[in-house]
Amino acid sequence: MMQWNRVWQLRLGRKAVRAQQLLLADQATRYAALEAEMSGVKGEREQQRAMQQAVLDEANRASTEKQEQLTAAMRETGSEKLQNVEMRRDLEAAHRSEAQSAEARRVLEAQIESNAVEAKKTLDGLLTKQREQLESEFGVVRKELEDQLAMLREKLASQSHAIHAASNKSSGPPPSAASAPAAAAVTTADKKKKVARDKGLGGIKLEFNSDRSVAEQLQEQLKDMNLRVLDLFREIDDDEDGYISKKDWRKAFKVMGPEFPAATVDATFDAFDPDGSGEVEFNELEKFLRRRGPGAATTTRRKPVKKLQSAVEKTVDKSIVENEKSPPKLKMAARWRMASSNALDAEDAGGSSNANS
Repeated sequence: MMQWNRVWQLRLGRKAVRAQQLLLADQATRYAALEAEMSGVKGEREQQRAMQQAVLDEANRASTEKQEQLTAAMRETGSEKLQNVEMRRDLEAAHRSEAQSAEARRVLEAQIESNAVEAKKTLDGLLTKQREQLESEFGVVRKELEDQLAMLREKLASQSHAIHAASNKSSGPPPSAASAPAAAAVTTADKKKKVARDKGLGGIKLEFNSDRSVAEQLQEQLKDMNLRVLDLFREIDDDEDGYISKKDWRKAFKVMGPEFPAATVDATFDAFDPDGSGEVEFNELEKFLRRRGPGAATTTRRKPVKKLQSAVEKTVDKSIVENEKSPPKLKMAARWRMASSNALDAEDAGGSSNANS
């Protein structure tokens, strides 16, 4: 009985052990299945996490690119704004510079106008002073000439009285009629000279085949006509520019010497133009035709006051000729006055040398 009980307990123990083993195997199978299921879930989660991480990385990359593009756009916008600011500053500086230039131009124009007004006032004052001085000197010279004229009239009256008294006392015969033709001849000669002067170049006749040079013929005829070199110069200077051009010279020779060939006329012009400038100035013409000797017309030497007046006028005329802004007519008149003054100076010098000799 006891043995059967032990066998029965042993069998029960073996059954319990087998049941326990079966339960453990079942639990192990379940655990393995659960682990496999968990491993699959874990793999799926890992895949999802990887996919989410990839999506997140792509989103981060796209966000970074967008951020970089936005930064570049903001940088470009900032550069454009900076350029706009610089352009605005340059434009404002240009406006300020233009305004300053306009103001400077206005000030300069006002200054130029003021200087012109002052210069005009100064010039008017100088001209007024010069005019007053010249009028004063002219008054002095006129008074001297009037005094000299009065003295000459007194001498003439006294000589007339003396001649009249001597003729009354003289017992000789009255003047013969033979003296009348001589006086008439003198009067006729004077009339011819006046007519020749009135004709200008038409009164001068040059001979081509003469044994005298053109200069000698001109000098002789000027003496006969009682003309000055300046008068001849003005007649030949057809365009009145203060110089004798070759055109003026040829035109004058058509009147004075129509028989002269063109080559001879040009050669004569070259002789009167030693510097080869193509223009004969008054001094060059006067050098060849200066009036000398007893046949020349007498000239009265100018007084010192008149010489001072001439020097002032020559200074003014010289400034007019040298000024480029002077009108052409004013320059021409100044050249004529200078030529006249030079002619008078030359005549004074000639008269003084003749008097000394």
